[in-house]
Amino acid sequence: ISDAYSWTFANPNNPRDLPAERSLYGFTPTKSFNMNYIVDLPLGKDKLLSTRWAGKFARLLEGWRISGITNIMSGTPFSPEIFGDPNNDGVWGDRPNRVGPGNLPESERSIDKWFETADFVMPDYGGPDPQWFGNSGRNVLLSPGSTQWDISVLKTTQVTRSGSLLEFRVQFFNAFNHVNFMRPDNFINSNTFGVISGARDAREIEVALKYSF
Repeated sequence: ISDAYSWTFANPNNPRDLPAERSLYGFTPTKSFNMNYIVDLPLGKDKLLSTRWAGKFARLLEGWRISGITNIMSGTPFSPEIFGDPNNDGVWGDRPNRVGPGNLPESERSIDKWFETADFVMPDYGGPDPQWFGNSGRNVLLSPGSTQWDISVLKTTQVTRSGSLLEFRVQFFNAFNHVNFMRPDNFINSNTFGVISGARDAREIEVALKYSF
């Protein structure tokens, strides 16, 4: 679990209030699980599971390996913003007013409304006492998490007495075809504020054959 806080001075909401830019680090998930693995299946004449019973078909059962990379992450923090420079201070990255928590419970999130958009309102730039800067903090919202399983199944077979090898490999990227949504639209003055309109790559399968001599 990450509790790393940071400041950023690039495009601050209010250049005269830089301490307000302290927040969770925007490029690091709050939780992350990573696992790399290589498993040689114990099939063979002198291995845990003998293939002597298979006779001529033993070579089809031997030499198999499974490897992969698993990465499961929670969402990363991001900020609600106002597109453009409405207060005309020469700096983009203005944030709206925050009148509620913003983040919704997981059971209430959807691609059409990932966070509570009504919890953010535009500052009142008019009137006798205009508000030039919104009060929302930086990185107060969380994007969708991601789950990625990349799995490779490989078989190596010796095909000549001199030691030449034939390698057959099938690789599955996002093997279980988990839908990993992109970050929702974070601009309050957009018609799609809070809406997720994209996702990362679906399952991809790659087949390869390699001959080594």
